Amino acid sequence: HRLQNISLRLYDLPSSLLILDLSNLSFGRDLPFLQYVKHAPLVSKVIRTLLLLPNVFLVNTFYSWNLIEQDPDDNKFVDCAVSSNVDYLVTNDKDFNVLKAIDFPKVNLLNIEEFIEMLS
Repeated sequence: HRLQNISLRLYDLPSSLLILDLSNLSFGRDLPFLQYVKHAPLVSKVIRTLLLLPNVFLVNTFYSWNLIEQDPDDNKFVDCAVSSNVDYLVTNDKDFNVLKAIDFPKVNLLNIEEFIEMLS
């Protein structure tokens, strides 16, 4: 039911090349980070399925804001969110909380529970 809201195009899902290694996906290989994921085959199938949805789109990020100093690798998600002008960035990662104190560029956060509530 909740994924149906995404597939019905009620939400757009931006991504960037830094977030998804599309060259690996296009050649049928798994994403490198999946070696650390417990249920990697299932996660890989979900990612591949999401990429087929018409409301999943590739965003080119031309600027690195470097807003998260505590975990710089998280900045790729912030850059994608800013570049695609998202309403919300959904995460339970506490490192993103620094964004609440930053006025520009403004990135609104939701945790996963809040997002699920929105989907209901």
